[in-house]
Amino acid sequence: MSAEHTTEPDFAPVAPPTVAEPPLPRTRSLALVSLFATAIFLNAALLFSVQPLFTKMVLPLLGGSPAVWNTCLLFFQTLLLAGYLYAHVTSRLLRPKAQAILHLALLASAIFVLPIHVPESWAHPPGSALPIGWLLGLLTVSLGLPFFLLSAGAPMMQRWFAGTRHTSAHNPYFLYAASNLGSFAALLAYPLFIEPRMRISEQSVTWLEVYYVLLVVIGACAALALAYRRTAVARPVITTVADTPEPAAAAVAEVPLVADETETAFKLQRPGALRGSMKYLIEENPSVIRRFLQGRDAPITEPTIVPDRNWRLRWVLLSFAPSSLLIGTTTYLSTDIASVPFLWVIPLALYLLTFVLVFAKRPPFPRWLMLHVQLSLGLGLIVALCLGGGKGVLGPAVFHLLAFFATAMMCHRELADSRPRAEYLTEFYLWMSLGGVLGGVFNVLLAPVLYDSLVEYPFALVVAFGLRPGLGRTYGTRLDFLRDVLFPFAVGTTVWFAYRLPAPPNEWFSGGSQVFLGAMAVVVLFFWKRPFRLALGAGALYAGVQLAGNATSNVMMQDRSFFGMYRVRIISEYHVLQNGTTTHGGQSRDLARRMDMLTYYYRGGPLGDIFATVAQKPLRRVAMVGLGTGTIACYGRPEEHWTFYEIDPLVAQIARTPMYFSYLRDCAPRTNIVIGDARLSLGAAADKEFDIIVLDAFSSDAIPAHLITREAIALYMQKLRDDGVLAIHISNRYLDLRPVIIALANDARVAGALGERSPDTEERGKLYYGSRWMVLAKNASVLSELVKLDGWAALGSSPESRLWTDDYTDVWSAIKW
Repeated sequence: MSAEHTTEPDFAPVAPPTVAEPPLPRTRSLALVSLFATAIFLNAALLFSVQPLFTKMVLPLLGGSPAVWNTCLLFFQTLLLAGYLYAHVTSRLLRPKAQAILHLALLASAIFVLPIHVPESWAHPPGSALPIGWLLGLLTVSLGLPFFLLSAGAPMMQRWFAGTRHTSAHNPYFLYAASNLGSFAALLAYPLFIEPRMRISEQSVTWLEVYYVLLVVIGACAALALAYRRTAVARPVITTVADTPEPAAAAVAEVPLVADETETAFKLQRPGALRGSMKYLIEENPSVIRRFLQGRDAPITEPTIVPDRNWRLRWVLLSFAPSSLLIGTTTYLSTDIASVPFLWVIPLALYLLTFVLVFAKRPPFPRWLMLHVQLSLGLGLIVALCLGGGKGVLGPAVFHLLAFFATAMMCHRELADSRPRAEYLTEFYLWMSLGGVLGGVFNVLLAPVLYDSLVEYPFALVVAFGLRPGLGRTYGTRLDFLRDVLFPFAVGTTVWFAYRLPAPPNEWFSGGSQVFLGAMAVVVLFFWKRPFRLALGAGALYAGVQLAGNATSNVMMQDRSFFGMYRVRIISEYHVLQNGTTTHGGQSRDLARRMDMLTYYYRGGPLGDIFATVAQKPLRRVAMVGLGTGTIACYGRPEEHWTFYEIDPLVAQIARTPMYFSYLRDCAPRTNIVIGDARLSLGAAADKEFDIIVLDAFSSDAIPAHLITREAIALYMQKLRDDGVLAIHISNRYLDLRPVIIALANDARVAGALGERSPDTEERGKLYYGSRWMVLAKNASVLSELVKLDGWAALGSSPESRLWTDDYTDVWSAIKW
């Protein structure tokens, strides 16, 4: 749609009517707003509560990978775009009554695919190939229609409200805050109230019941919108500017200073234009600078912007950056802590909260404050990403969330301040949604193919820096542009050179890297007046560290798959496999110790005790859930047959490469690696086939929840011989799984034992890690010798948590508060 020619929609007048119409009485106005706000709130709550619900349904089918949530996010963003497109097109082509009838009919038809469930025909993923395509297909079949229709709810109902005689009809954007408030409330309620109290099947039924209520409320909104709509509308006068600007580069888009001065405010002018000069701004409009510094925090009573190609591009970019950052932050949290829904919803809830705040009638935070906070936290995050993982995770996680929140607030505030007139409302949301989808496509589909590390995370932050407002509305002179390139280049070169010195910053003194990078970040901070220079400066700071680090890196290999990002590093005399900040095994480079079992699996630890005291048959059959580096194979004996169940083909490739780890090649037993989710793969094994099943599967730093449920334990016991044992590795920095396993053992009526051991200083120098293991057995006598050892004790009846099943898990209660 061009700014020069529009077809006036029947449903959304934006100018005062040509014929005087009586305003709605106060009581009816209040009732109308309340009804629409309730409908939009419920619509959004259903829309966003279904996201963690359905993701939790499909999580067991794909091994609990963080990529499952990111793929689901991409699907939800895409359906949101489709819903906004449907709302936009029907608003343009259909009269109000026809649109309302169509939408209600489609909402009613969606009941036939409800309640939400995984169809039986989709219950088994087709191997490890193309998991993203399979998951997107499942989401489309199970959830596509209702999610698509709910996605259209907020913009469509705001358009309906804009066509009424309500005094706020010309500026219905405040209802968008109600939409995001519903989304935020649903996401916050899920881990705190819904997940701990309701089984998945109960959640699905309750969701359907609220859906019925929503149908009635939307019907009432449509009826009142038709009853109270304006009948006489003046066609708006569209003004244009002769000096039409050329398309602006993404990273250098300058932010408007006063959005409500004219219909063409915030236009990006050609370089050298007098009207964009600082002299003009100060002499002809002295309030502009003051209003920029203070922020435009007064209520936006009359949006006046008419979209053009520059506005549309800017809306897309301002949506792209926080969407990409959302997935980057989620990946960080999921990789270093645990791949569980309650951690996923925290960044998404903060993302939605920013919309609630910036689309309020009076935003609570002044614009200048958000810009200053985002600048400081954003550059601090760049420094943190350069330094890599430090000690602990909780503190860095909070910092990442704060930086993400500030950046999303900044971008979304610029969106809110650039909202167009009411007749362009659905188009505005459409371009916003497109930017969100592009952010998801970039992170989920393109980045894993283009990069072997999480480069998309700092890249999105750099884009956000480029979208910050500047003091001028022009590119400046050619000399300014040259400085925009040379100053960041100097920053990057300085950082690279410092890290390539014989004694790099991390060796200058304790905290030398932090001080040096902090000083360089302060230099970049002074680029704030020119967003393009600031963005390049932040990117150069990060790139300088990465390029210098790659030249002297101890990383042997680094790669990523759907299930995670892995690196094999040389640390002292060892090779170690890492996923985020978690080590999943290691091997000595010393030939004399090549066969030594290290990390959590050393012979003097709990796992060594298990193999030394139970299932002492000449030829044992062992099942390993989780491969890692293949260290445990060295507990095997000649002629024994061991089966490893591993969901990620990349992990199998790493473990089979002798250059990295040679346990599978050098150790005694015959090994077989089965690729796929362990529960599905174990189901194909014969009953009572194994003497020992070792559960050592980790997604991030925790066992995937679907591997420690009542149904999972029943499967393991079915595959164990009568004198067999199930060994479960429960070491975790953040989750205490003892009560969970105790409840499962008591429910299955099996015996159990808990063992833990911490190595001394000398042992830690040999790469021996402390670990905690629990063992379950059908017969208590099998564990009689084990419980006599130091560090071992039989399981009691408490503490015990609520029983975890495939239909119910509560990770929140397992956190080590």
